[in-house]
Amino acid sequence: MKKVAVLINSGIGNALLQVPLIKHLINEGNQVDGIFTSLAPYQNLFDSLNVFSSTKTIGLLELASSSISISKKYDAAYLDFFASTNKLILYGLNIAKKVNIRKQPNKLPKSDRIIYHPIVEGLHEISQNMRFIDSHFYDNQIDESLVTLGSVSTKDKTITIQLSSANNAVTYKNWPINKWIELIQVIQEEYPALSIVLLGDKNEIDAAKEVEKRRFKNLQNLVGKTDLTQVSGILSRSKIFVGGDSGLMHLAAFFNTPTFTIWGASDYRLYGYAHLISEKHKMVSNKIDCWPCNRYYSPNKSRYTKPTDCIDNACIREITTQEVSDKLIPFIKSAC
Repeated sequence: MKKVAVLINSGIGNALLQVPLIKHLINEGNQVDGIFTSLAPYQNLFDSLNVFSSTKTIGLLELASSSISISKKYDAAYLDFFASTNKLILYGLNIAKKVNIRKQPNKLPKSDRIIYHPIVEGLHEISQNMRFIDSHFYDNQIDESLVTLGSVSTKDKTITIQLSSANNAVTYKNWPINKWIELIQVIQEEYPALSIVLLGDKNEIDAAKEVEKRRFKNLQNLVGKTDLTQVSGILSRSKIFVGGDSGLMHLAAFFNTPTFTIWGASDYRLYGYAHLISEKHKMVSNKIDCWPCNRYYSPNKSRYTKPTDCIDNACIREITTQEVSDKLIPFIKSAC
């Protein structure tokens, strides 16, 4: 049995997108440990789901002392794009015989122990990560068996909605709140027997309060009131998740819950699920000339160097409530 380490230095979405790789490594008979270098509080979720053989969280300031205690313990270490930093590559070299990376190291000495796996334009992030072990892996090989952590047999009569993305910190991922209110009104008129649960963290409380002012029936606001384990349980029992490019979207998909997502500047081909498992996941987007300006490789810089500089966020703000409801309403019917 080989011992391998997967280093996770990103948000919950990118962490989940490494699960197919982890599952494959385990199925090949490896002992797979998770080493979390991100401050995001989701190690407990991975522990509860028994994704790894063992896990540990190491702060960036602790890397040197930690690497001494586990020097060359692993046969291989895997670092996705966001973990392929100089500090973590050096850490990987200390703890493993070989280090697999997704981003070219900057100003590091060459080593035959560093194996670079180049990004392939147009492939989903799951495929990019799976190419650590299969250089001929493509999107058409992704199915539900790869994109599943668990599911429940009986679903609640509930639609979960997240009103914003990225902790409400970036406008280019967020659909206007007035349109969300219009959409919720349409959902309740079409499906009065279904309850709606609003989810999100404390940064999304103000947006949820705007919805609460409308006093919708059968709507429960849990924004800022749940931890990640509680959210996971709610998502897994939900009939459908509706939101944007967010960590909760990935959680819902990995808990086998159908998703409907509204996309802005991000490349849905890289992070979404609708083009991978089209019956279970749907989406709407507005591919204007400057799209996609938000992705970690080859972003479209024809209009702005950074998506945060955009003054109008037309790619998502111009998507109408009618466009969304025309696709969402029949999808709810098929999912319920």
